Amino acid sequence: MGLEKRGHENSLNDFDMKSGSAKVLGIVGSLRGSSLNRSLLNAAASLFPNWVKFEVFDIENIPHYNQDVEDSEIPEIVKEFKRKVRDADAILIAAPEYNGSVSGVLKDALDWASRPHGDSSFEGKPVAVVIAVSGRRGGFSVLNHLTLIIDYLDAKMVGEPVLVQLAPQKFDKQGKLSDQETLVKIKKLITDVVETLLNCKMVPTLLP
Repeated sequence: MGLEKRGHENSLNDFDMKSGSAKVLGIVGSLRGSSLNRSLLNAAASLFPNWVKFEVFDIENIPHYNQDVEDSEIPEIVKEFKRKVRDADAILIAAPEYNGSVSGVLKDALDWASRPHGDSSFEGKPVAVVIAVSGRRGGFSVLNHLTLIIDYLDAKMVGEPVLVQLAPQKFDKQGKLSDQETLVKIKKLITDVVETLLNCKMVPTLLP
């Protein structure tokens, strides 16, 4: 069941939804404090309507995936990460490209979230993706790899991933997104995520 699209950029705030009715979890695959992927995630997060609770989970302290550790005792931070993913209604991932693929820290976090076997926290989750790279041709490899990983997690990609090339030129000195073309793409992606949330939240109440 689809929802009618509206032209006004604030129209998604017009639905009669209580604050915090939906939860979106942000994950940044870069640990750098001034990461442009973090800035891109922040730009996207600012576009969610006021009834969406958005938070970022810091994956810096998630250890490398190790089945010996899993078989012994799953670390508390991994348990917390899995809970946050499972409790979220949607996931927004900002992924840098490292040597043509996803960063090690992001891959470890996603691997842990899929464990133990048959208990993927991502199962059925809507996942949206944004990617910022410094070059004019990069980003496609990490997008392809991340798309495969999301499929293996039994999650579902939502909207058109936003790939920002020449990213340093698209943000101002304060790290705020300044490129209008990119902003349009981000708005479209967030609209798709929000409409997915609305379908998840509203359809059950509309069914007989």
